Amino acid sequence: MRKWFWLVLFVAAIIIPRPANLEAKIRVKDKNAETIIIKKGDTLWDLSGKYYRSPALWPDFKKYNVFTNPDLIYPKEKLAIGYRDAKKLDNALQTRLNDMVSEKKDKIKKIINLKEEMMKLQEKSAIREKDVAALIAQKEEELYRLQTELGEREEECKMLVSAIQELHIKLAELEATVDAQKQEIAQLQKQNNLAKGVSFFIGFAVVSGVIASEIVK
Repeated sequence: MRKWFWLVLFVAAIIIPRPANLEAKIRVKDKNAETIIIKKGDTLWDLSGKYYRSPALWPDFKKYNVFTNPDLIYPKEKLAIGYRDAKKLDNALQTRLNDMVSEKKDKIKKIINLKEEMMKLQEKSAIREKDVAALIAQKEEELYRLQTELGEREEECKMLVSAIQELHIKLAELEATVDAQKQEIAQLQKQNNLAKGVSFFIGFAVVSGVIASEIVK
């Protein structure tokens, strides 16, 4: 009979679950620390997000508590949260948040200033482009004028070349005329000299005849 009693007791000890609070306990280290009562559904992760502003800081609970198993916490247990440190952390986080907001405002201001500078540069660039375009137009006008003048000069050169060629032809004709006239003058001079010789001979003959006739008389 006793054998069956101990057998049943052993099986019951195995089958019947033991209370969870016998397996995991929380012992508060600092009795003066701020404590809370764990409620159903609470986890260290969620409580860290609530009191420390970050779920990832749940290991900080170990500063104020001793856990037999931090993954198992149960309702109605006390949990020290070190509220003063949480306040410090909250203030630090708030300060950091304010710094980040201020830094963000500064960056936004810098971005606005940078955009304004870029707009000014674009305006200056547009003005310079207009100046460059005007200068190019002016140079193109000067180039067109020079090309026109060059064309006119080329026409004048062609006319001068044509006039020179005509003048050369006329000079050649004039030289030929002069040569012909020189030949005529030379011929006339020869004829004149011949006529003078004949006249002199005739005169001489006449005079000689007259003299001879006088002598005969």
